[in-house]
Amino acid sequence: MFVLLCYTLFTITEQIVEEAVINAEEADQANVVRNAQTTKDDIVRLIHLYKEPSAQKHWCNLRRIMSRAELDSRKASAVYNETASPLTYLAEIFNDYEDFRPQNLMVQYVSPGPNQHPVKKMPYQASQTEWCYLANFTHDLEPTNVSRQGIIRGEDWIKATWTDCRKYLHQMFVNYNRSGQHDDDKDEWGSEKELQRWSRAATWKPKSGTSGTIIRYTSAMIYSIAVLELADFEGIGRKMPKGTGVDATVNNGARASRHETKKRKVGKYDDSSSIVEMLKEGNKKDQQLVALRIFFESGSEEEKRMARDALFAYAFPATNTGTTPSYDNAITLDDDSNHSMEDELSKQDNENEVNDEDSTV
Repeated sequence: MFVLLCYTLFTITEQIVEEAVINAEEADQANVVRNAQTTKDDIVRLIHLYKEPSAQKHWCNLRRIMSRAELDSRKASAVYNETASPLTYLAEIFNDYEDFRPQNLMVQYVSPGPNQHPVKKMPYQASQTEWCYLANFTHDLEPTNVSRQGIIRGEDWIKATWTDCRKYLHQMFVNYNRSGQHDDDKDEWGSEKELQRWSRAATWKPKSGTSGTIIRYTSAMIYSIAVLELADFEGIGRKMPKGTGVDATVNNGARASRHETKKRKVGKYDDSSSIVEMLKEGNKKDQQLVALRIFFESGSEEEKRMARDALFAYAFPATNTGTTPSYDNAITLDDDSNHSMEDELSKQDNENEVNDEDSTV
């Protein structure tokens, strides 16, 4: 009887231990799934991180092209690889729930007591009159949800989540512009009417056969208008990583054609048309003209006549006849005309000398 009682107690104890182990494993799996999931509070906190002043240098380092030396410095210590590992520092700021404590900008906060962090006012109240309508969708968002501070986010999560977040923000802005493009009474950015249109843009779904992205975390996307500026929404689609979202880097989404090198055809250009040959030919002609002028001014009668014929042939080349025209056959110059030409040349030389003297003075 005693042995049977002991066996029964042992069996019951074993079952209790097995059930406890199973429950512990299920709880661990639930925690793993919970930690792997991204909530709307995480998205809102990441949007605040994008505008955090202390994180701006890391965002700039993330967007720029790194040199070979900076890429190699990622293997060095943290003191030397700050510019090469911006995601590491962004993740560090994101996981710091003590120093980085953004608040919901659309609702009011109150202080529960001395040396305590502010908490939301209950029931919630809009922080400004312009947020009264949108606060109905975003009052439950908590950028500093301390219940999730034990979940450590790494570099991969920051990069992947921010890529998705940018895609949703870009689609949100596209929907907002599409919904009011035919509205004649479109108000200025941030007005009450435009904020209502902004909330409707989060739930807009593309029709079948049309381009567009279904927006997730709608309340976080609606809340983004309180953190980001108009310039951020206009430029966030142009900085999309390759292969994600809408690539608007070239001609509103068009892809630039691949550059193709063109080879010069062999035999199309001969040596006589090269620049060097043209310069040589020009210098040769200039020298010939200078020599003809010297013969024309100070040579004998025969040399002057030959220089005249050469100048005439240079100024009026032969046409279809194939013969070289003669200066004497075309026009006849008497001695007076000859002297008049010499006088004209000497007159031009005198004027040039006077101009040179004036410039010297």
